[in-house]
Amino acid sequence: MQKINFLILLNVLLLVSCAQSRPIGLLTDDYGIVTKEDLDEELVRANPSPFNTNDSSIFQYWMCYKPENYQITCEATGMVAPEYGKVGAFEFSVTAEGKTHVFGTRRNQNLGVCKKLEATIKKIFKENDVVCINASFLEKESETQYSWILDQVKAKKGEWSWFGKISK
Repeated sequence: MQKINFLILLNVLLLVSCAQSRPIGLLTDDYGIVTKEDLDEELVRANPSPFNTNDSSIFQYWMCYKPENYQITCEATGMVAPEYGKVGAFEFSVTAEGKTHVFGTRRNQNLGVCKKLEATIKKIFKENDVVCINASFLEKESETQYSWILDQVKAKKGEWSWFGKISK
């Protein structure tokens, strides 16, 4: 009887331990914003791999921040592309817990589109205390600065996605 009770207790402890561990695609607390569907989507699309600052990855990780400081910009590059005119480069950075994360888009775009993106992301940051970001890790630039390729921004009030995938 004691052996059975011990096995039941061991199973309960293992279940609690597993429930408390973070999914592989979530680097921070999700604050109730990142859903199981958000995490599952990436597991189907790319091979999951634990986050490693020594390697870039196509796997996209979710991270949620109460940003201490953030900057969001769309800068004219001075270039003109035949397919879309004046070119803009979008970037934003978030500083939280002593680390700065810099997010850029997959490519530069039309300056007007870039300015709209800048306004959309600024609105999301302004209206929320916590913002979640889905991105692929690019490189560790220093002990306190990391570069990412942006895919999605999500918060309680508003979201944006590079590929237009918005939660229902």
